[in-house]
Amino acid sequence: MTEVLVVKHDSTARNLPRKRRSAILFTALLMLSSHAAFQFGQWEALASTDADGDGLTYGLEFYINTQPQDWDSDNDGLPDGWEWQYGLDPLSSSGDNGSTGDPDGDAFTNLNEYQYGIPNGWDSATTPTVLDNGVWWNGTVPVRLWDEESAMQIIQGTGSDGVDEDPMGNICNDQMDNDKDGLVDTFDNDGDGDADCSSDDDDGDGLIDEDPDGWDTDGDGMPDAWEVANGLDPTSNSNMDGANGDPDGDGLGNLWEYVNPTWGTRNGSTNPPTQYFRPGPFNMTGTESPCNPVLGLGPGGCLIFTAEVDGITQTDPNNNDTDGDGLNDSYEAFVLLTDPTAVDTDGDGIWDGVEVNGSYGDPPQATDPRDNNTDGDQFDDGEEDLNGNGVVDPGETDPTRIEDAGDIDNDGIDNWEENMTCTLWNVSDTDGGGVNDGDELSLAHSTDPCVSVETIEKDIMDWDATSSILTLNSTTMLNPNPQDWRQDGAPMAYYVSSNGSLTGFRFLSILSNTLRNVDTDRPTGAMTVIFTNFSWCWNATAGAINEPHCDDDYVDTDGDGLADWEEALGTWGYLSVPNLTDTDGDGVNDLDEVLNDTDPSNPCHNLLDSDEDGLNNYFENTTGCSLAFGLGGNGTVDTYFTMWNVFDTDNGGVGDGQEYIDGTNPQNNSADDLNPVDTDGDGIPDTIEQQIGTDWRDPDT
Repeated sequence: MTEVLVVKHDSTARNLPRKRRSAILFTALLMLSSHAAFQFGQWEALASTDADGDGLTYGLEFYINTQPQDWDSDNDGLPDGWEWQYGLDPLSSSGDNGSTGDPDGDAFTNLNEYQYGIPNGWDSATTPTVLDNGVWWNGTVPVRLWDEESAMQIIQGTGSDGVDEDPMGNICNDQMDNDKDGLVDTFDNDGDGDADCSSDDDDGDGLIDEDPDGWDTDGDGMPDAWEVANGLDPTSNSNMDGANGDPDGDGLGNLWEYVNPTWGTRNGSTNPPTQYFRPGPFNMTGTESPCNPVLGLGPGGCLIFTAEVDGITQTDPNNNDTDGDGLNDSYEAFVLLTDPTAVDTDGDGIWDGVEVNGSYGDPPQATDPRDNNTDGDQFDDGEEDLNGNGVVDPGETDPTRIEDAGDIDNDGIDNWEENMTCTLWNVSDTDGGGVNDGDELSLAHSTDPCVSVETIEKDIMDWDATSSILTLNSTTMLNPNPQDWRQDGAPMAYYVSSNGSLTGFRFLSILSNTLRNVDTDRPTGAMTVIFTNFSWCWNATAGAINEPHCDDDYVDTDGDGLADWEEALGTWGYLSVPNLTDTDGDGVNDLDEVLNDTDPSNPCHNLLDSDEDGLNNYFENTTGCSLAFGLGGNGTVDTYFTMWNVFDTDNGGVGDGQEYIDGTNPQNNSADDLNPVDTDGDGIPDTIEQQIGTDWRDPDT
């Protein structure tokens, strides 16, 4: 029997069948289930949306407790999704998480990193709670040790390949030491963790597993903030923005502008080809600082390194003369080794550019911008060039020439006096003529110590060490007879080495374009030779393009081979007349007499003996000469005339010279001849042999 439900209404009961009740309940349940499914779909759609455009879905914002209707939950100016992407806390606006934080240490704040390169009008101010165009993802990276593969995941790091920071591009061949193990990556067996140099996806899972270092987003060795501050793109490591870019055209690449060329990391060498760069921010390649050549600070006293004297180790990559001293940055850094950020490297009060281009004294000379006392006297350069203008003004002294009473070159003239004239304080013979400056200036000489300060330069074509022959491109203007009776061992020419140093040498003769019997081997790298004229005058003939040159050190008015002053002073032991070739008129010129050690001013004293009888021609042709010049004899004065070209004037069988020794009459008395001379001992007197034509010196003609 079917059960019924009795419902009393006003004490009246009503009976309902069970099947009808079940249908009503099922219908109600269906209606409730449909509504629940509709609601769940709405919730699911809402969870995947990003209403505020901050890069985080509603569901993720719910999970990390950020505001889904506000793109910047902590109001630090950084989108929540951008902060979450790089591991920053989107709910904290302080410390490294805030807009002014700098977790990667590149001196670029988080806000700078986010906003780098952001287009104008990217977000409209009229919708403050929504990023109209979404997050700007093309700025720079704000953090180090960032795992991009797991970024934006709810549980960051799960299933990732781990952290392996890798600059953009192929780090295996960037000539840097990215892992700071002391080896350039090219020669580093572990490849710095970069298993595949050509890819940023070493494990091949399609995801980047090598993440850029936020200190240097583009991996060119320069921190982001420095690049931005100097007009470079921190997201590009190529062309003008890269390490080797040179936007100011000064020859100094960007990386060398960032770090002074005297790097503290040299991989065991001081030569640039084996240097490597180690990027920052920690244990990075740095500038040798201080490096002061005046104070001797730095490696090796900073003798061969670029100076760093002001604590500023970076130059401006957009200004080819960072310190404004008139010198190109690379010229200072690589050639002069001066500090390209300091106008006065040596601190002497004169700008580097003025020193290098200085024109002090005669001949003009520059000062050394790395030496505050170029000439080494008791005054610094700035104390001598008081106004620092590069020239010697009235009331100033010359900073390139010693200002004291010493005589460095030993030429008899004080240093200070030479500095006031054209002569050089450190060269005894300024004009290279062979006579030192002091002697030239003396009244006895009265020659000009500065009349010829030029040199003759020739190119070396070949050096034959076996034969000691040096071949030049030309020997024009050189003395064809270089050997001089005055030779004292002084160099006749100088090899010029690549560093400018001179090596003196002598040679015996010139044949065509070769120097013969050169006494010194050619130094390695020497390409030219210079000659001083040593008073030899080369006279330019018709058609020649060279100017004639001649020095007056040995000016010789009479052309007898003796300088005027040598004759007037009797330098070689005898006085003679400067304007007479043969002062005493004995038929022998003055130089020959000096070389023969006879007196050029005494006609009786010479060795011109045409008939070889022991009497000089003048003695035979005259009377009155001292018998000392007639091989002795009786008396003191010659009273005989003999024939200068006849061995035995009186034909007595004894030569004229012997008769003077015997005290007999050689002129006209053959009867007094004693023991006719028979030089060769053949039994025939010399005079007879001369008459018959046999050789009186050879017993068997």
